[in-house]
Amino acid sequence: MGRPQADPTLLSTFSVVRVTALWTILVAASLLSIFATHGRQMEELASSNARAVVNRDVAFIRGGESHGAHSEQVGDVRGGPLVDVDLAPQRTSAYKRTFPATLIHGSIWLLGLLVIAAGTRQIQERFQERLQSEQTMRLDEARLEGLLQLHQMSGARQAELTRFALEQSVRLTESQIGYVAFVNDDESELTMYAWSETAEQQCAMDDKPQVYPVESTGLWGEAVRQRRPIITNDYALPNPWKKGLPPGHVPLTRHMNVPILDDGRIVIVAGVGNKTEEYDDSDVRQVTLLMTELWRIVRRQHAEESQRRSEEMLRSILLAAPTGIGVVVERVLQFVNDRLSQMTGYTREELLGRNSRILYPTDEDYEFVGREKYRQIAETGTGTVETRWRTKSGEVLDILLSSAVLDPSGATRGITFAALDITGRKRAEDALRKSELLHRSLVEHLPQRIIVKDRNSVFVSCNANFAREHGLQPEQVAGLDDFAFYPSELAEKYRADDHAVMSARVPQAIEELNQTDGQHRWVHVHKVPYCDEQGQIIGVLGIFEDITDRKRAEEDVHCWNDLLEQRVRERTAELQIANRELESFSYSVSHDLRAPLRAIHGFARILTDEYRERLDDQGRRVLDVVSSEAQRMGRLIDDLLNFCRLGKCAFQPARVDMEQMAREVYCELRQGASDREVRLHLRRLPAAAADPILIRQVWVNLLDNAFKYTRDEACPQIEIGGSTVDGEGIYFVRDNGIGFDMKYTEKLFKVFQRLHGPDEFEGNGVGLALVLRIVQLHNGRVWVEAEPGRGATFYFALPRRGGGEGVTAQKFTTSNTTGIPMQAHEGESYGFNH
Repeated sequence: MGRPQADPTLLSTFSVVRVTALWTILVAASLLSIFATHGRQMEELASSNARAVVNRDVAFIRGGESHGAHSEQVGDVRGGPLVDVDLAPQRTSAYKRTFPATLIHGSIWLLGLLVIAAGTRQIQERFQERLQSEQTMRLDEARLEGLLQLHQMSGARQAELTRFALEQSVRLTESQIGYVAFVNDDESELTMYAWSETAEQQCAMDDKPQVYPVESTGLWGEAVRQRRPIITNDYALPNPWKKGLPPGHVPLTRHMNVPILDDGRIVIVAGVGNKTEEYDDSDVRQVTLLMTELWRIVRRQHAEESQRRSEEMLRSILLAAPTGIGVVVERVLQFVNDRLSQMTGYTREELLGRNSRILYPTDEDYEFVGREKYRQIAETGTGTVETRWRTKSGEVLDILLSSAVLDPSGATRGITFAALDITGRKRAEDALRKSELLHRSLVEHLPQRIIVKDRNSVFVSCNANFAREHGLQPEQVAGLDDFAFYPSELAEKYRADDHAVMSARVPQAIEELNQTDGQHRWVHVHKVPYCDEQGQIIGVLGIFEDITDRKRAEEDVHCWNDLLEQRVRERTAELQIANRELESFSYSVSHDLRAPLRAIHGFARILTDEYRERLDDQGRRVLDVVSSEAQRMGRLIDDLLNFCRLGKCAFQPARVDMEQMAREVYCELRQGASDREVRLHLRRLPAAAADPILIRQVWVNLLDNAFKYTRDEACPQIEIGGSTVDGEGIYFVRDNGIGFDMKYTEKLFKVFQRLHGPDEFEGNGVGLALVLRIVQLHNGRVWVEAEPGRGATFYFALPRRGGGEGVTAQKFTTSNTTGIPMQAHEGESYGFNH
């Protein structure tokens, strides 16, 4: 910044002074000329003689003329030649009369000149003072303007504020470079925060450090060490504080460091340098005022940021707190957090401004809290009570209410409170109390003897049964050891068992035969380590049970088991004999009964072929009955033998394509129903793990029933479907036949049990029994749903891993008995019209 310009008024005043001084000099020169003329006249008068003057009036010389005439004569004399010597005295008198006056006039002029010169010097001095004052005023105005701008920038970022204050300091001190460094709390480090723009342009240092330990700094660190401004107006002079400039640093001619203190601690060090003139206190004042204002703004920003973060943290805590938090003034709610609204079911708007009575289920609860809480607050400043609140829905909560005053001077300014829902805890405490009562009751009434010992095997407590066995009360047992109750050998054994359990940290169960009071008794002892809350073993817990009666019962059971095993062996032998007899019977049925049936059937055919025309209608009818009954008897024997053989056949599981198998069986059975149209709906069927031969018989029997019982329907329909549910393959066959009443369901699956007579529908009552038996061999199940006149649906379910003893998934193979490609078609339908 250049020097401030002078006021135009001052310049005009100075010009007047200069003109006056010039005029004074001219006056002084005139006076000097007058003095010189009078001197010459005095010399002429002293050297003149008494000669008369030619053509002059003698009277004039002799005197007596008026002053005016004298003056004229003097004027003539001054204009003509010198007079006679006689005239000298007269001329001397005239001179004596005129010289003092001239001298007085000259003195006056000289005095005026001196006064004017003195006034001129005073005006010049005042002008200099005025000029300096004007310069100071303009510096103050510039500083105030900078401070005002800095204050107006109080919302700017710290870097922007620092750069502005630094540039202003450089400008106001007429420096060329400057910097700002912040000082840490213990004043041990300087952190370089900003350089002036010119310094950054002139500095050629690479990787300028940011943090400087004060103890290692040179001249610029003296402001911290000496805690005062340091001015160096000739940087080239030797100085013990200097440590030299690093390569590339801006050259320095002058330098000034100013520390800024806050409450006795140095917070900023500001430096400027390379001023044209010397630095003085005015420069210190300029930098100090700017940097102090900078620090005040920075400190306020930090305080505001800290307060903002504190408020945000407090707000976050209030919002995220697991407890309800609020403020009341005169018991009127002024603030509630979200958790309190959630707890009570009220919105914040419904609570604010309302009396807290809204939260209490009864007046007694409300008054108790007011009385007890305010009593505690009056005594200690805080209060904690357990009370109850009622939610908006009417639910009553157990609440732990903690309160404190907002202002230590009293509760009138408001009270803040935290409400913790302890309903669950109260219920848990109640459950724990009940559990403890139950535990105590169980321990006291258990038939076993229960003891607790410490690490030294000294009894701590016991139940009533143990104390009663030894004729004592439970409290009398505490403090005793095993030697007080048992023989030394047995007591030592018990103590050894205790230490083994505590050392191994594992429970121990022992059954042993002891002799007490001359009697041998079996005792079961179960001991476990007894630990504290930290898991440290502090003793052992033991449960003693007299199992003498149980041992005797076990011996009796062993005897009965031996007897039962003997009887089982005997019955097994009898069953084996019966099975062999049954096999013989089956053989007889299959061979001995078939021969007569074949004979009957054969002779009936002979009669039919050779003698039918000789018989009347009644005879032919009887012959047909004999032939059909013989055939039916043969089929009945076959079905019975098949049913009996199921228990003996080998179970050979494999992966079966149930859809393909159902389609094949249907195609075979429809050959026997070629005289009517039967529509089949075949849906997707999951594959099964089953015996292909046996499971095929299931499809044959179920589909055969569907064909048979839809015989009288105008539009017979059969539906086959399946799905996988919970690891089971479920299959069904549904028809729209005659159906049946569900109350006869159990009768359906029994051998030779039928719901219709042979004159209505052919059959022998074995087919569904075979279905049930085969499915059971696969560890499956069978059920049916039906309604008279609405048809029936037969279901069977097979486990995904099949059935039969010892069946595993690894044994499964693929079965396709026809060679037809196995395909699945959702909703596939077949219609046949033969």
